[in-house]
Amino acid sequence: NNYKNKDKEEMKIMNDLKNKNCHYLKADKGNTVVILDRDEYNNRVNKMLKSNIYKTVKKNPLNKMVTNTKKLIQNCKNIIPKNESVKLQVSNPMLPRLYCLPKIHKDDDSLRPIVSGINSPTFFFIFTQG
Repeated sequence: NNYKNKDKEEMKIMNDLKNKNCHYLKADKGNTVVILDRDEYNNRVNKMLKSNIYKTVKKNPLNKMVTNTKKLIQNCKNIIPKNESVKLQVSNPMLPRLYCLPKIHKDDDSLRPIVSGINSPTFFFIFTQG
């Protein structure tokens, strides 16, 4: 990029934004960007995950998810045409990914957990129209 027209203050801000020790997150509400120290973000997420709402799985559930998804598609073979059922299967599926958005409208340091199912075994199910 061409930074010739940038003054020193702008250059400092741009370099600070490249800081690898920060997370740049969209706030849960308010259309705002929040900058959090990476360690602070990780500590807050880990604190949330240690609550009794979540549980640790003993082994990677991906293979079971793929198997169950294939069984579900197979069980629906009388409902879903073959050419459509093939489209429901994700090649190289991945586990859903958790990330969190800071709740800046709250007084505490709470986070809103978001689970992204992109490329998960059931990813294409949400795009199917019935």
